[in-house]
Amino acid sequence: MNNIGILFDLDGVLVDSEGEYTKFWGGMGERYGLVPTFAADIKGTTIGEILLNFPEADREWILGELHAFEADMQYPVYPGVMEFLRELKESGVPSAIVTSSDNVKMDLLFARRPELRSMIDALVTGSMVTRSKPDPEGYLKGA
Repeated sequence: MNNIGILFDLDGVLVDSEGEYTKFWGGMGERYGLVPTFAADIKGTTIGEILLNFPEADREWILGELHAFEADMQYPVYPGVMEFLRELKESGVPSAIVTSSDNVKMDLLFARRPELRSMIDALVTGSMVTRSKPDPEGYLKGA
């Protein structure tokens, strides 16, 4: 029996999307007068936690803007990622993506990159955890 498995974060590890999110959240932070480091400060947190920084009356609108933004993203996979995931799959090494992203974003990603979904064995999203990174809950579920 294989005792090895690999857990991956998504944004900034498998998919080169961090810069896009920095633009989006930086703009939202600026619009609402949040600290200049807001976009960096929220990296790795769930959308629910991020939205707590904004007025409750605006959260649904912000979420809609985020999903519209994500619908237009290309989700470029870093060079070598697909080859590495394929080698893991062929070697029988299970892998999982553990992300603070929500299910809407993951559906958009897998619609654009279906080959990515077929290369992993499990997925843990932000909707499946109660505590986001750096808490290990998501990675424990992935394991």
